[in-house]
Amino acid sequence: MKTYKDIIPDYERYLTLQTSLYQSFESDHPEWSDPQEEAIREFFADFERDLIIADIGCGDGFGLEVLKSMGFRHLMGFDASKDKIAKANEKGLNAAVCDVHKLPKLMCDVILCSHVLEHCYYPGKVLDQISNSLVNGGLLYLILPYPDLGEDEAHGGKYELGTMEDDNYERITAFIEKRHLKVDSITTGFRTGDEIRMECHRISRSE
Repeated sequence: MKTYKDIIPDYERYLTLQTSLYQSFESDHPEWSDPQEEAIREFFADFERDLIIADIGCGDGFGLEVLKSMGFRHLMGFDASKDKIAKANEKGLNAAVCDVHKLPKLMCDVILCSHVLEHCYYPGKVLDQISNSLVNGGLLYLILPYPDLGEDEAHGGKYELGTMEDDNYERITAFIEKRHLKVDSITTGFRTGDEIRMECHRISRSE
């Protein structure tokens, strides 16, 4: 199986590319941010507002900003880009610089992870941490390009995820469900039809 390491052998070079050449500010691109706002508002509409929610790979805080506007009070975000986190902090959002491969210990009710795993050098490691950061029954809202036709240097995680071609979601579902997560639903056809939105829940640690 091809991995990100086959594309960029050096991790530090990978990290530099992700936070420089392939860095973009979500809020500056309405063609991306508008459908993302719609997705977030739809998924989170009926949730209690005192839930603990983390946005993994939060970028410039766009998703956190939407959640805050909906009345959610316990929000946190993590991203490797210092520039993006600075922009999020300027908005008064609770966001911290963090390589998502090295997340702090968390215990969340819901985790949002939008267009992040395909950028991860070790997507399995990141998803393991996300799974371990959820309470039993906690929810993961995962959004990915599908099929992922992004440039290999930018989206090298797609090979481990199995999203580089359409296989009716078989590989990405198996990849997720190896990690004490259950995929509850998959929707597609958003933006230009190149995205899937997956609702998952954390299986009890006793199972």
